[in-house]
Amino acid sequence: MLCRSFYFPKAKDSSSTADMLATAEIKSTLKGFFSLIPESCKWINNPYLEEKIDNKIYQHQCAVKHGFKVPQTLVTNNASKVKEFFKKNNGKIIIKQLSDISLIDESPYVNKDGIKDVEYKGFYTSAVTSSDLNNLEEYFCPGSAPVLLQEKLEKKSELRVTVVGDRLFSYRIYSQENDYSKVDFRHVDNLRTEKCQLSDEISTKLIKMIKVWNISFAAVDLVETVSEELFFLEANVVGNWLWLEKEQDGSEIAKAIADLLTQ
Repeated sequence: MLCRSFYFPKAKDSSSTADMLATAEIKSTLKGFFSLIPESCKWINNPYLEEKIDNKIYQHQCAVKHGFKVPQTLVTNNASKVKEFFKKNNGKIIIKQLSDISLIDESPYVNKDGIKDVEYKGFYTSAVTSSDLNNLEEYFCPGSAPVLLQEKLEKKSELRVTVVGDRLFSYRIYSQENDYSKVDFRHVDNLRTEKCQLSDEISTKLIKMIKVWNISFAAVDLVETVSEELFFLEANVVGNWLWLEKEQDGSEIAKAIADLLTQ
């Protein structure tokens, strides 16, 4: 079974008690039926495992255990710790979103085409400047949300490695050719990409880590620095791949997934 999205509906805060109960009953029903699927069934990927694995903190520690280089990282809601981290890295740090980028604001609005739509909330990875440190104590009030900070790597390029079972499909993303994509390549849709080859050492580590997670698919983001070192950033367990194959006749990755499902 191919699982590309696993989302349970939720009631709005303004919903009636009856609607909230109905939504909870739907969720329990769906979870119950999914739990009856035999363990021998091939999932790509098991959604209950994805919930644990699709977490930057968890992945960071797993990458370290498997011998990957990772950026210096801090998760905190303490203003003084942020300032220390900024100083330690000579003012070169970035902030990343810990949760999914596509959180949905369910309050509908009318878009420019006159169509009712919902708004996606989140933020892209961004560089932190000295001016951002002003009023941190006010921002980090009691109960405030933590932030994920990392050292700002000097990138040469970025790699998207799609893992399907024991097969790897590696593409180099030339994110540094455009000013808008240097920190987060998702800002630009038409970046130059090309197939590339990973070393046997990195390939073996990736496949081993994905297998330890007990999943069969992941879209892994790596950074190649100007000193030609590879750093692990994260693995998207429901990552897209067709955008990498837009110049090709057919999808090698989709075929690999189909082959894996029909083994």
